[in-house]
Amino acid sequence: MSLYILSGYIFDVITFCVIILCEVKKMKILLATHNNNKKKEILDILHDNNVKNIKLVTLEDLGDMDDIEENGKTFKDNAFLKASYGYKKFGLPCIADDSGLEVEALNGAPGIYSSRYSGLGSEGNIDLLLKNMEGVNNRKCNFICVICYIDENGVDHYFEGYVYGNVGKSRVGNNGFGYDPIFMIDENRSMASIGEDEKNKISHRYKALIKFANYLNEVKKNENN
Repeated sequence: MSLYILSGYIFDVITFCVIILCEVKKMKILLATHNNNKKKEILDILHDNNVKNIKLVTLEDLGDMDDIEENGKTFKDNAFLKASYGYKKFGLPCIADDSGLEVEALNGAPGIYSSRYSGLGSEGNIDLLLKNMEGVNNRKCNFICVICYIDENGVDHYFEGYVYGNVGKSRVGNNGFGYDPIFMIDENRSMASIGEDEKNKISHRYKALIKFANYLNEVKKNENN
């Protein structure tokens, strides 16, 4: 075997070993969702904030398609229910989130019932909210996201993110989903009228994930000291 071929072989072996070692060092975290698009969004945000030592898997990745009953009384309760389901079933550190819209004049409604407010899907939810806000001057509202992370020791940690705005009087924009068309971030723009990149930089989930990323970086820093 020539020296050139031998050196190439050794290089390939070293490269393979480095890749294997990097995978071994990654912490596997379960994301308690069946939505792999959410996994990509979360990984992108974590990577942008220097969290690169984790391998994120979803319930779908693990072949679990069961529905998790969200019967908590708060966003925190529901996030915990989902995270604890994943942790108990698979024995992995688990992250889950719960989010929704809170309207000040409606005492925080639709709140934890945001996705099922009308029972008629997103368009029905918007129609009902607009009806309930007819003649109401106080239009203040906020989106909230609560993340629950249960670590490898079974300890739960929480991270919250908010974005504030006003309930519009009609739909504006064709992007986004849920209540985005009537969530006004300023006088003329709704969440559904801005680009995805801009939305992701101000969203409630983004703000909660930044706090989660900072927590993971602090844990890693402490482990290395």
